[in-house]
Amino acid sequence: MKFCFLCFCCLVGLCQSLSAQTYTANTDVQYIDSYSSNFANVFANDSLSNVLLLDTLIVLSPPNHGVVISNGNNNYNFVPNLNFGNTIFIDSMLYMGVAVYEHPNPDSSYAVSDVAWVYFVANFDSLSCDIGCVYPGDIDNNGEVSVHDILPLGIAYGVTGPSREFVSSDWLPFPVLDWQQQFLFGGPNFKYADCNGNGIVGMTDFWAILNNYGKTHTTPTTTFTPATLAQNLQIAVDIENDTVSIGDTIVANVRIGNVAENYNVYGFACNMFYNVDDGNTATVEFPESFVNTNTDDIISVYRKSNPTQLDLALTRIDHQIVNGNGIVARVRFVMEDIIEGGKDEATEAVLSLELKNVLIYANSEQVLTYSNVSVQNDSITVVLGTPSSLLPDVLLYPMPAADQIWVKSANNMERVQLIDLHGRVLIDQKLTSTNLTTISLEQIPVGIYVVGVWSDERWTYRKIIK
Repeated sequence: MKFCFLCFCCLVGLCQSLSAQTYTANTDVQYIDSYSSNFANVFANDSLSNVLLLDTLIVLSPPNHGVVISNGNNNYNFVPNLNFGNTIFIDSMLYMGVAVYEHPNPDSSYAVSDVAWVYFVANFDSLSCDIGCVYPGDIDNNGEVSVHDILPLGIAYGVTGPSREFVSSDWLPFPVLDWQQQFLFGGPNFKYADCNGNGIVGMTDFWAILNNYGKTHTTPTTTFTPATLAQNLQIAVDIENDTVSIGDTIVANVRIGNVAENYNVYGFACNMFYNVDDGNTATVEFPESFVNTNTDDIISVYRKSNPTQLDLALTRIDHQIVNGNGIVARVRFVMEDIIEGGKDEATEAVLSLELKNVLIYANSEQVLTYSNVSVQNDSITVVLGTPSSLLPDVLLYPMPAADQIWVKSANNMERVQLIDLHGRVLIDQKLTSTNLTTISLEQIPVGIYVVGVWSDERWTYRKIIK
């Protein structure tokens, strides 16, 4: 939020905004020692560009559990009340800072201002975190916000408890008294699932995971061993492509179980690793499955943690256990290049997909996993060169495309699809055994897409650019 107002001149109503002359106030976190006056510089992390910060601190919303005293020179003292650090562990204020742009013509000088919050947190040397600090998003309280935090969120979804004084998903330690509910077998308290502190576990807490994804902290965490089912479970990743070349789209399915046995599943999370450069084209679709029976009853997420790691998770939120087996996720990415591994010959390499850190919940009310989860990974030969015997069996032209794209196949095609990078099918054309067809792109925005061709009892995928 930016404010611009007149300063040093009398031109009422003048409000100027130049991108080169800016002032941005940034959120502060101040750790406070109880019962004492605490000195700090609220402006220390603010951003200035071609303006001069004034010795001005305007408190728009004062703290509730202490007093702020401005000392000039951009400094202030916060004096907490006697209960701060004992029954109250966090406070805040909204402040406005003011800076001036000194124009060569004094009559054209003007001021700019901005507002930000300051959070006062009781110092950890006091008793503030003995009751457990909630870092929004770290629901399993293991010190990191990750894809695995989706699973306990699904179990606690809809549960209510005491709200915090400050409803916020900012990455701060919020000391909170325990709720009545707790994940069994030594698991964390349900208060960690109320990420934003509004007193109910819901979708806003899912957003807190997304906003704070990958962040870590070092305050005391929870270590526990969940109960397990005495049943073996298999999770596998299967690559649909038979062979691929650089520039092709890889399609891989994540499958839980096998056709011979059904399993109780409430949610799953894992990390997928691969040895290719996907040019940030990776997408994950969670199709209708025995777990995803109704999109209103599930939450899902996928994130790229690093260039060769894709995190994915899905959980139900309706507290209903489902039983079955089959495909639960479909991954697509364009293979731009092989990063490492498998280059035995000048014309071939090996693409490997591996699932790690697999966690599957088998109960809708408490943390219950499987005693033995076996992982089946997959790999495929990658064509690096283009000798005549390895020329692609599907050609797309022209490239980049304009209003239409021609699709030519070495075999008769029965179906073609246009798919966006979110896995959504935009166009689906059924054909009558032809090896040449077109796809109209007139209504398709500029971007990168995937064309899928069903021919000879298999799908072939190619990337296009419009």
